[in-house]
Amino acid sequence: MEGTANIVLEPEMRALLQTARVELGVQGAAQLMQLVEGRLDWQGLVEQADWNETAALLVHHLEACGLTEAAPESALAKLRTIRLEQRVRFFFFLRPELLRVLEGMESGGVEIIPLKGAFLMNTVYPDVSLRPVGDLDLLARDEDLNRAMEVLDRLGYQSKSGEAVLPSGAIDDHHHCPRVLSPDGSVELELHRHIVRRKTPLYFPIEGFWERSTAGEIKGRAVRVLAGRDLMTHLCCAFFLDRRRRARGYGALRQLMDLSESVRQFEPDIDWGGMIQDFRGGALQGPLYAALRAARELLEAPVPNEFLESFRPAGFDDEIFGHFLRLKVLNPGMWFFHELVDPHDNHWWNMSKAAIHRLLPSASYLQDKYGPRAGQAEGRLLRRHLGDATRTALTACWRPRALARELRADFWMNQIQL
Repeated sequence: MEGTANIVLEPEMRALLQTARVELGVQGAAQLMQLVEGRLDWQGLVEQADWNETAALLVHHLEACGLTEAAPESALAKLRTIRLEQRVRFFFFLRPELLRVLEGMESGGVEIIPLKGAFLMNTVYPDVSLRPVGDLDLLARDEDLNRAMEVLDRLGYQSKSGEAVLPSGAIDDHHHCPRVLSPDGSVELELHRHIVRRKTPLYFPIEGFWERSTAGEIKGRAVRVLAGRDLMTHLCCAFFLDRRRRARGYGALRQLMDLSESVRQFEPDIDWGGMIQDFRGGALQGPLYAALRAARELLEAPVPNEFLESFRPAGFDDEIFGHFLRLKVLNPGMWFFHELVDPHDNHWWNMSKAAIHRLLPSASYLQDKYGPRAGQAEGRLLRRHLGDATRTALTACWRPRALARELRADFWMNQIQL
């Protein structure tokens, strides 16, 4: 693995990487057995699996390989509880609500493309408990947003403030309408018109998504299905942008697993040449390349060598890519300075200006930073945030080289978009 050759991985992270896939195979099972028979920090392993949203897969493979006796009962109980919660939430809340919304959209004449978990749980993952689904993401044409929002209003959806669903005109340059809740408040839904914001360097015409999409269905409900190359684009963008917006590593392995398993499922039908033709030389080339290469190096996704060689951006820095994998994907710690640089203008003064706003951030920023499992009031999250900032400042004083690597990785993530 060229980008990770100099990264020394702890046994716990190696176990997570080994189990972040649907099928292990004989060799993978043997490697997992060797790791489990060694000395593992089981509490740390469970915490990292939960943070990366791969806990259900970890216990699934431990059971399938007959390795549960090597794990403490408390660790197994925690992993099984997470898996059960994911299964119950999907079958009793998410799937019924998804089908109800799809039926309403079909009746209202609105074509919909399910995104992320809403699609993957019905195609890529054979067991719904293996992947958590936090909310429902649906893509509609820009001109259909008003009708789609009317459908949601008729179905009883409300904004988080309890008011009626907002019109699409309120979203400005955003890529999705304000999040809405199902009538009982159990399911959150995002209606998208794009996968990235209009003002980001990664913005591109999305009409091709619809032109290349095919007719499909989910449990008898009509939907449109993304072409393989467009599924890759969407999953890569989600992974890359979340490495900038969120805490280090949060959900990273689950997102890479989505990408890796989708490549395994759809590789014969993915138009790799079309991706090269459309995106080489543009802002999307770097993020797509980085995500697909990360999936291949960390999870052995079968991304063709010829594609990666042809798609590699000019001047791509392998050393900083290694820092990116270690610091932004595999590191579960907090990083105060993420998303400080404006991707439109990669200069030092933007970081200084943004740092002031990071000291007293908004509630939405705190939720994005710490993830939905934080489950804390805004005041407590702010105190936690300021504590992280203090520790970051102290660490910078004692370990300036580590700070420099973090900053280089942040600048690199912005530079490859420009």
